[in-house]
This record gives sequence, C-alpha cells and structure tokens, in this order.
Amino acid sequence: MAVSMVSEKGTSVALWPRLEPFEYGILHWQDKGVVSKLSAAYLKKFVLHTKSKGGYPWLSYSQWLGFAKQKLHLTEELAWIYFETYGFIPELTDGLTEEKFAAMKKVTEAITTLKAGSEIPHSARKKMSVDLLKFVLFLYIQNAPRVSLKSSIVDDQWPSLEQERKSKWTEEHSHLLYLTSHLSDVLLILTHSTEGGASDCVITEEGVAALDLLIGGSTIVSKDVCSVLSLATLPSEVSKSGYSKLSKQFSASSFEVWLKSHMTTSPHGITSLLNGNRDSLAVVYKSDGRGRVLSNTQLAPCRQWCMLIASLSKQTVALQDDKLCCAHIRVQSCRHSYIYVMAPVSCVRVERCVNCTVVLGAVRTAVVVNKCENVTMVAACRSLQISSSSHCKFHLCVSHCPLILGGNSHLMFGPLNTNYHGMEDHMRQCGLNTTTDMWSTPFVVGDYEGGVSEVWKLMPQEMFSLICIPFQGKSVEDESICEVSSPYKEEMERRRKMCTDWFELVEHAKLSNEQAEQLTVVAQTQFKTWLERTGHLRELTTLDPSHLHHMTN
Repeated sequence: MAVSMVSEKGTSVALWPRLEPFEYGILHWQDKGVVSKLSAAYLKKFVLHTKSKGGYPWLSYSQWLGFAKQKLHLTEELAWIYFETYGFIPELTDGLTEEKFAAMKKVTEAITTLKAGSEIPHSARKKMSVDLLKFVLFLYIQNAPRVSLKSSIVDDQWPSLEQERKSKWTEEHSHLLYLTSHLSDVLLILTHSTEGGASDCVITEEGVAALDLLIGGSTIVSKDVCSVLSLATLPSEVSKSGYSKLSKQFSASSFEVWLKSHMTTSPHGITSLLNGNRDSLAVVYKSDGRGRVLSNTQLAPCRQWCMLIASLSKQTVALQDDKLCCAHIRVQSCRHSYIYVMAPVSCVRVERCVNCTVVLGAVRTAVVVNKCENVTMVAACRSLQISSSSHCKFHLCVSHCPLILGGNSHLMFGPLNTNYHGMEDHMRQCGLNTTTDMWSTPFVVGDYEGGVSEVWKLMPQEMFSLICIPFQGKSVEDESICEVSSPYKEEMERRRKMCTDWFELVEHAKLSNEQAEQLTVVAQTQFKTWLERTGHLRELTTLDPSHLHHMTN
C-alpha cells in the first residue's frame, strides 16, 4: 500500500497523481497535428505570450479560441469542447462549493441557449475564464495515451492493455509512470524564467499551486488531502523542496528532485483497494471466483471516496448508499451482468465491459465509457465520453452533447427511460435538471472513414422501452423522470394500450375456470420465452435478495 511505501522512505509526505484529469480529462482522439503542438516547449510559449497579453492568471475563452484556431487548427466547436472538459476537472479535485454550484447552473443554462442557436452565440462563452497554468497542464496531458510504446517500459511510455495484464499494473501505475517520466516537461511549463531548462529556473508559488490539478498529497499523520504548495512549504520540507521564504519561489531542480522522491500511488485509489486498504465492512461480492465490489468510504476523505465493481459475470448488483455522493465509481471487466447505482455520485468510468446493463441514478460530472461492447447505459449526467466501443445503447439525460471520440461504431442514443424513488432528489443534488437534455445531439470528434452513419444513430421508436428498477420500493412504474419526446412517447402509449386492450379482452371473454387456467399457462410460457430471448431471465435468476438487502441498507 502507498502508506507503507511512505513509511519505508522515512518521510512524512506522500504525493500521488490524481486520477481525475487522466481518467476524465483526456480526450481520446487522434490528430498528429494537434499532438505535436501540445509539447512542453510549445505550451511554454503559449503561456509567455498569454501573459504578455494580460491573460494571467486567468485565461479567457476568447484568448484560448484564438490560439486554438490559429496555432492548433481546431474548429471552434472542438476548442469549446477542450475548454468545457477542463471545467469538470477542478470541480472533481477541489469539490463543489455553493458558489461553484450556482456558477455551474448558470453555465448549464447558457450552454442550453448556445446549442439552441442564440442570436449572440458567443456572449456567454466570452465571459468565461480558467486558470491559465492549470489549463495548460490539462492540455499537456492530452499527449499521455498517444506517447509511442517501445520495447521496454521506460520514459516516454503509457503502458498498453497487454503490458498492464502482464505486469498486473493498474491505471494508477500508468499515471504514476507517465507523470514521473514527464515531470521535467511539466515543470518547464511552470517555470518563471525563460532561460535554460527547468534545472536553471525558479517556480513561483502560483506555479506550484497549479500542480494541484495533477497531484494530490497528504502527510502520514493526517489522511486529509493537502495542496502540493502547503506540503512543500512545511518546516520539515522547505530545505529539500528548494523553497526560499525570502523570494517565495522554488528552485526548479531541487523541487523536481523533491517531487520525485515523494511520488507514489494514491493511498485512497483503486490500487489501495486491491491491496487491502478498504472498508472492513466492504462488500466483496464474488462471481466465478473473481468478481468483487470494493469501497473505501469508511477510510478515505470524502473527496477521495471510490468504489470498484470488477469482473462480475452473470450477476446483478444494486448499490444505494448516501456515502456514495462524492464517490468515483469504476466498473471494469464485467460480463453479462446488471449493475444499478441508485445514488448521486461524482463520476463514473465503465471500461472493458461486455453484454452488460449499467443504470446510474445521477452523476454530478462525467461518465466515461471505454472499450465496451454491447453495453446498455442508462444515466443522468452532465457529460458523456465514449471511446473504442461498439454496439452500445445509451439512454440519457445529459447537460452537454455526448462526445463520440475515436474507435467507436454502431452506437445508439435514446432518451432516459427509467425512474426510481429518490432519483429526482439525487439529480437536484448533482445540479442536473430534466429541461437541459442534449441526448439527441452527439458530437463526433475526429474523422471516421465510414462516415457518421456507421458511428451512431438515434434509437428507433419501436426499440424504446422503460427500464423498471427490479427491487421492492425502488421502481416508479410506467414513467420516466424526463419528458419523453413525441415518437417515443407515442410508442409508450401504444404499449400501454396493448396491455389495456389485453386485460379488457380477457375480462369480457367470460372464460371458464379451465379456459382461464389454460390461458394463464400459455401466457406464462410466452412470457418466459420472451425473458429468455431478451436476456431478462438471466437478470432475474441472478438476483440475490440477501446481497441486495445488505447493499441497500
């Protein structure tokens, strides 16, 4: 575990890469022209140029748009997507204050107007600004998954799936490897002087503060997450970190050595869960000897809460817990399973899942779907990113246009189709509303050889149906929490009428007892056949009442 590693080093400080920017901030699409411009040296020039134009410490959207179009050759929509995506990351790492929550609602309303085609489409965007140094670091890590792989895991590498399996590494090890290998470049972007490399320069307190976007930390005596600046200026650390109280600056070379000496994996992340640093009462739900559900909500600070749902096979899992309200949920490597998360959560990542249904109540920021096949996703969220996935269905209430990144095919989008008792309150807690809904306008990032028609389409109305939560006291039958648009509403009405007509037909048929029993047998047989054909029978047979009771209390 990370804590034991820190103890072995004999230090009072531990630093680790934050998972949020790497797992929710990187846009997975290929454009070599853009990649080449996101080098440390090029971004350093952008910082200096922006400072000379009065863009420090806050970078306006107009300044970013000019650079993105002229230097990176991005379209205006792509420039906005980068700007918009960055906005989620500080919220995930710093938490959501009342002021941020109010500002978030205003931005959401503004975006709704923009997408609807306002007469002044740029007025709201022009008023927005971000922290310059943090935003540039966000741009720099866009290179992370594109760094070329060589024969061994050294320096400029982002381990592939095959390498991770062989070495039994988690994504957090990949983040750590990448960040430590590129720390010199990161610090070069933040240096105050323009002469020489990072070793000859100084870094201001503002520059070190920007590292909070990528790095979290704490002391051994406290589990609370602290800023890098506060840790680097501790009395016990100033001589090692290169900090000068007189100039309030850091020697870049000393500071880099100090950072590397304290870098490890997070004591509150997925790696620590797998190594046993988890709640004593955490559910360890096994399926085929491998499946599990692990959490750290009793051990970690609330902003570091996480839950891992991994390697389930032919199982149904339901989660409802108030402690999930700030949690990062990771669902990975599940097959033929049904997963229900009936709680307001911070962010969700679904990866390498096949033939699964994932129902999410309310997600405050982003949902990321990566390397999935034949997955049905039901979610209310602010943002959705999809990459390297195929034959997936999405039922959404989403505040921003869903982003279709690289490697996707045969995706299908429909409106949100579920409801449960408490879902409306959960959406309100997450700052979501049912009037801001962009599910039908996905944005494809990059070029696809087969054209957009091979990538995604809207769900045919005859395929649309409601999903009922299969647990007592949770389901709100026969309605979706969102207003369903006309074609799908007509389909719902048609199905309701079929049921009504059937019951009326049976009621007025005046069947004998024997005939009624025969009809019941036929109806039950046909219903079971339908359950088998659709896969719902497997869901019903995998329900474990004792497990569900434990999870939902």
